[in-house]
Amino acid sequence: MGGFYEIHRFRFCRFSFIRAAAFRMQCRQGDTLDIWTAAYGAPAGDTVYMKRFNNGTVTVIVFKEHIVNITLSDPAGPTKAPPDYKDFIPEDSILQNTKEEQDEKGSYKTEMYTSFSLEKAFPLSEGKFAVVTAQSRTDGKYLATVIDCTPLSQ
Repeated sequence: MGGFYEIHRFRFCRFSFIRAAAFRMQCRQGDTLDIWTAAYGAPAGDTVYMKRFNNGTVTVIVFKEHIVNITLSDPAGPTKAPPDYKDFIPEDSILQNTKEEQDEKGSYKTEMYTSFSLEKAFPLSEGKFAVVTAQSRTDGKYLATVIDCTPLSQ
């Protein structure tokens, strides 16, 4: 779900609905850590490169002051439905292809995207990034969604 429910799930209650919706749209892959901190508040810092927001449900990896990896998961355990990751990818993202795989632990949906704005922030990425959504094989519950361009940006 997006819109009003998404905003309240991410604790934007102190903003008006219209202001929060506009502000929320600024927190995406490729944005700076300062933008994320302004939107979510001070992150919990696991390391210099890894930061957690929203009580650990959003974990980011920082590369040259920009967010290059976002992991969406519930620290309390698997859930029935994944969050809408499209709020976290660059607005100009274009889906290139989709692949589904399974192994003994789960099923994985991989979507490959391109983005001109991401290419501008990380030229070595050539604007390419992946979104991988994982589900448990035993009960089908959602485990995590990872949005990543880090192997391409180093």
